[in-house]
Amino acid sequence: MFNLNPNLKMMNKFLSLPQSISEKAVKVLNGKLTIPQPNGLKFLHFQLETLTQNLEDLESHITSVNLQEREEYLQRINSIEASVQHLEQLYHRLFSTTVVASVTLAVLFFGVTSTREVTASKSAQETSIVPVVEQSVSQH
Repeated sequence: MFNLNPNLKMMNKFLSLPQSISEKAVKVLNGKLTIPQPNGLKFLHFQLETLTQNLEDLESHITSVNLQEREEYLQRINSIEASVQHLEQLYHRLFSTTVVASVTLAVLFFGVTSTREVTASKSAQETSIVPVVEQSVSQH
């Protein structure tokens, strides 16, 4: 993401050179455009303005990048928070399902074992009654 504004601003700076520098720049020597080395306070002032503008552009670019990064960071944090909340909901559902299933299995287990004990005790009583009846019939 390159910002083309600094290039455009720099070009505008060169186009808006002070009149005295631009008049000197149009001199031609042997068919070639010559730009004399500017001297004096006007040139230094121009360079200072250019550097100041470049610094301001750089500061604004850094500020905008920092704001964009901050916004992206906040969006990521919000996304992570939403994911954590969703995982917590899934965890609570899974936990409650596990508890209900465990209780149901425990009730079924104790129900089946108690039914077997009752059945086993009834059959034990029936088997103990049969020999007593047989003995009493054989004695008579």
